Amino acid sequence: MTQGAIRRPALSSRELVGVAGSVVVCGVAFLAFPVSLGVTSSYVAAGVFRGVWAGLAGGLLLPNRSWRAAAGAAALGALLGGCAANLGLDALAAWEVALAALLAAGVASGVSWMCRRGWQRVAVGLAILCIVVGLAWQIGLVAGPFSGAQREFLRTTATEPATEGYHFDGQIYLKTMFLMKRGTPYFVAFSQAVKEDTRYLEPPPLVFNYREAWPARFVTLLPGNPGIAAWATFFALVLIGILGAYLLASQFLAPGAALLGPMLLVSYFAFPLTTKWFPLVEFWAGALAVLAIALFARERWWAAAVAVTIAVATRELMVYLIPVGLFAWLAYPKRRAVVLPVAAMVLLPCVVLGYHALSSPGTLGAGGQSVGVASWLHGSFWSLLAALRFSSNHLVWGKLVAMAVPLVAVVGAAQVPLLWRKVLLASVVVVPAVALALFSTGVFGYYWGAIMQPVALAIAPLALVFALPRAESAKRAGSSGGLAGT
Repeated sequence: MTQGAIRRPALSSRELVGVAGSVVVCGVAFLAFPVSLGVTSSYVAAGVFRGVWAGLAGGLLLPNRSWRAAAGAAALGALLGGCAANLGLDALAAWEVALAALLAAGVASGVSWMCRRGWQRVAVGLAILCIVVGLAWQIGLVAGPFSGAQREFLRTTATEPATEGYHFDGQIYLKTMFLMKRGTPYFVAFSQAVKEDTRYLEPPPLVFNYREAWPARFVTLLPGNPGIAAWATFFALVLIGILGAYLLASQFLAPGAALLGPMLLVSYFAFPLTTKWFPLVEFWAGALAVLAIALFARERWWAAAVAVTIAVATRELMVYLIPVGLFAWLAYPKRRAVVLPVAAMVLLPCVVLGYHALSSPGTLGAGGQSVGVASWLHGSFWSLLAALRFSSNHLVWGKLVAMAVPLVAVVGAAQVPLLWRKVLLASVVVVPAVALALFSTGVFGYYWGAIMQPVALAIAPLALVFALPRAESAKRAGSSGGLAGT
């Protein structure tokens, strides 16, 4: 060796695992971009977004290493992601993969440069913006191959459902909002909308058959067409869910890996944002649940109580968040300090549900087999699988990935520091999964999966905690003997 040469230290086994994990994260980021439905050829923009997403993950995941390490991990991850996609049914053109790999290396280099100069927060903000722009392109909000179809979809959404011209719950909700916009009280409007559905001849008999009034009341307070206002409200909730997914994952993972949760939610919510399913409040509540769990994990107990209450006011099925919060509280080392917000988390949703029960013209009886409580008793393992597969259309490998997500999420929950957080993240997956296996409306109960799958997708990236750089908050928690404070 010549005099003055510098020997680079060999990577330890831990560092090698970290580099391999970084490549995996970049590959997942590449694959997380929504699969385009009904498309027979690739689009340049899709390759661009895949490469940018992989580069953002790589650059933010390895901010303290050289730009070469970040660029190499991002490019290799993109290439491996392209190979993985081509093993399934979602084949990608070779040029799309090559373009993505080049862009991934360039973006990772730039982001790494920003981070080394102290601009990491700016880089994170730009990364989240890029994720949102990717969603906007995929659903046709910005110029591209899908913008024409989205304009037509929104034009249809702005049209009031015709009397006795529909047979779908989403159109019942839209019809209710159009009637309310003309001054009809909520429960009268909902009853009329149900009667005008060709599947029904009379108003709903039970309290449980009436959806809660708050989402429709909020939408009709907004200016303009109620159909467009409903879609815009849902889109805003999706953005809230994306932010919540980042807040959750960044509590435990470095920023690059924490982007995976928001990316996966983009693929999940791309389906309802472009179809007639968007008015179903299960999707709305699922996005709110992601925020609620993120707030719990960050020990923002009062804010979490408010988020749980709003989720329950959106869809009463979200009461499963109450036992989840209680389980986490029982394992929390400072539970006496948060008794009041936990009490609010229990009592406020009860007030919301009590108000709904007292306001509804329905009864609290058992009802009949077709619309009563008995119609919910068709749960099974197969109904759970159907619920998990729902809205997986834009996920790579679709239904297979969707069914595996809860298992991966439970593994991720086991990886995080502190027992109470493990309990929180595991129970928010297990509790609704058990409920969906026990209770279902049968053939048409699959859309209830939207109350849990967004949360599971947000938690799933935590399965990589063992192999990746951790967030500073997780490091402090892990070094405090398992009793981290606020």
